[in-house]
Amino acid sequence: MNLEVERKFLVKDRSVIERAESFDRIEQGYFLSEKGISIRVRLKNQKAFLCIKGRVAIDNGIIRNEFEYEIPYADGEFMLNKFCKERTVKKNRYYLRENNFLWEIDVFADRHEPLIIAEVELPSEKTLLKLPAWVGEEVSDDPKYTNQYLASN
Repeated sequence: MNLEVERKFLVKDRSVIERAESFDRIEQGYFLSEKGISIRVRLKNQKAFLCIKGRVAIDNGIIRNEFEYEIPYADGEFMLNKFCKERTVKKNRYYLRENNFLWEIDVFADRHEPLIIAEVELPSEKTLLKLPAWVGEEVSDDPKYTNQYLASN
């Protein structure tokens, strides 16, 4: 079983993107699922992935079980178009290493512009994290900033 410990923050200074080492174009869609469980298909750089995430505890949104599998790209496109319908998100994900952590900075497109969210995966929930100056409000426990919520709203 794979555990993901992830914290999310709003980005208050979008110029940080200019320092990114690389980026990916991502389109992902969400299947209908139960509260606390997320099932998505993601297209990223001509690859497709099926991912299932579930909270470990309802009161702690930063720790989740995560299972991700590469699937044939054509299957991913089909699932995205047929099963996810309007429950989709498009974004560019930028990667930046800072303070010994790899930050993923998502710049959302279409109806979610100008939203920018930075995520960082940690080895444990007790890991001390020095926040860079460009990081704003933490939204790790706010369900309105999950990709699944954004895809549906």
